[in-house]
Amino acid sequence: MDKESSLLRPSAGCTCPATGGFAVAFQDGAIKTNNYEKYCLGVEVNDRCRKFDKVGETNEYIVAGCSSLSESAYLRRDK
Repeated sequence: MDKESSLLRPSAGCTCPATGGFAVAFQDGAIKTNNYEKYCLGVEVNDRCRKFDKVGETNEYIVAGCSSLSESAYLRRDK
């Protein structure tokens, strides 16, 4: 990863602060998923996918592994 380029974009004003904050939280794995609640917050919760009850619901799973969730996110992007 090119650290200089990755730091340039947010400081150049290419993204709003909320988008930049979300991106950082996503990279840090701090988005409120079932997996985050169970392993980071210590909440007694089923960490499996809330839609299909399959593997653990992590950021990566939502974006790339769960066809339903990633497809619905893709469709919302076009609206």
